[in-house]
Amino acid sequence: TTTQTGGLYMLSLDQRISGRILPINSLVQRGFFSDPVWTRDGSKLAMAVATGYDIDIFTIGSDGANLKNLTNNGSYDIWPSWSPDGSKQLFVSDRDTPPSWLKTDPNACDPSKTPPPLEGNVVGSIYVVDVNSGETRKLTDEKVSEPPRWLNNTTITFATGDPTLGNPPQRHL
Repeated sequence: TTTQTGGLYMLSLDQRISGRILPINSLVQRGFFSDPVWTRDGSKLAMAVATGYDIDIFTIGSDGANLKNLTNNGSYDIWPSWSPDGSKQLFVSDRDTPPSWLKTDPNACDPSKTPPPLEGNVVGSIYVVDVNSGETRKLTDEKVSEPPRWLNNTTITFATGDPTLGNPPQRHL
C-alpha cells in the first residue's frame, strides 16, 4: 500500500507541528493559479478546487474540519478573497458566459463552441457570497482577468482590461 503525503499543510510555528488539511495535488486548477486565502483571524481557509468540469470555492477550518462548497455552481469560480470581517467572500466567475460546464446540465456550454477561460485572459465578473447564508450576488458587469481585493468591509478594488490586447496591455482600476 502507498501513502500519499502531498497536499496543503498547515504549520504552527509556535507549537512546531504541522498537519495536512487538504489532500490536493496542486494550487493550479484547470489552468488557473488561485492562492488559498485565510480569514484575518486564521480560523478559515478558502480556495478554488476543480470539481468535475467546473471550479468551486471551498472553505475549511484551520483544523481541517467543516469542508464546505461555498459557490457550488457549474461555472469556473476562482480567486477567493475574504472580507476583513470574514463574513463575505469575493470571487471571479464566468457564470455569465456559460451557465455551466457540467456535461449533465441541460444548459451546459459546448467547449468546442465556447472554450473555457484560460489563465491570463479575461475570465468573468466579480461576485460576492455571504458565507453564512450562501446568498450570492453579482457586483460588476466589467470582466476581469486578475483577483479582486477588499480595501475594507464595504469597498473592493479590481482591474479591468484584456491583458491580451495592446502593447503594453491597457489596465483600468
